[in-house]
Formats: sequence, structure tokens, C-alpha cells
Amino acid sequence: MTRLKLSPIFRNMFDFHGYKLCDVIDFSIEYWIEKDTYWLTKIENKIELEMNIQGLVTPIKLNNSVKLYDYNKEMEIEAPI
Repeated sequence: MTRLKLSPIFRNMFDFHGYKLCDVIDFSIEYWIEKDTYWLTKIENKIELEMNIQGLVTPIKLNNSVKLYDYNKEMEIEAPI
């Protein structure tokens, strides 16, 4: 598993004409690599931020997880008609 952390430069990228739209509190991407094949098996993305819309500050937390499996397995795809 490898964890990537948010760069301080990225934290201040969310402003619009000098008005700060949100503050990024935390951001990370974690991914798992299979030992023998080096294939990605799982990716997790987490972001925590505070949106500021006309003075109303709203905390937001987003968690996303993607599991990858069945590499090199034969599959049948039928196109819709």
C-alpha cells in the first residue's frame, strides 16, 4: 500500500478571482499492488474540505474506493441494439 499526501501548493488552488471557494483540509490516495503480478487491486481516494458559499461554510468529506479484479479473464460483452 502506498499513500500520497496533499501538497501545500494544492491546498490554495480553490479560489475564484481572489475569493476562496473552499479550504482543502486533507487529501489522500492509497493504492494496493499485488505482490507477484504488480497489478493494482484497490484504490482509495479521500478528501476533506470546507466549502464557503456566500459566507455559509459547509464541511464535506468524500471517500471513494475502487476494487480491480479479474485481470486477463475472458468476458463477453453484448452491445445494445
